[in-house]
Amino acid sequence: TKIIKEMEPMLFLNNPFGFSFFSTLHEKSFIKPHFGPMNLRLRIHLPLIVPSDVTPDAFSSKPQTKCGIRVGNQIRSWEEGKAVVLDDSFEHEVWNETKEVRVILLLDVWHPDVAV
Repeated sequence: TKIIKEMEPMLFLNNPFGFSFFSTLHEKSFIKPHFGPMNLRLRIHLPLIVPSDVTPDAFSSKPQTKCGIRVGNQIRSWEEGKAVVLDDSFEHEVWNETKEVRVILLLDVWHPDVAV
């Protein structure tokens, strides 16, 4: 609650563009590459539950990690408690090739280059 109150001036409040929600990606699942609708916001992904073993194996579709995110040409693994901040107007995708669930808290904030 304290963090949300401190972030309140940056949050997308009282408009149709801002979201905050928990995102669960179940085992052996993915979200296909897609784009956000605009670049007025930045999206924060805060990993809360991350699969324990994300080391790629011979069956992994991505050589870097079995559970991660790609934004543009950058690929990142999830680490519990370490936020990933992205401009979702760039193409991005997520995947979870493990046998465990991945849960993140997703928050939208105003892009710092936009005057509010």
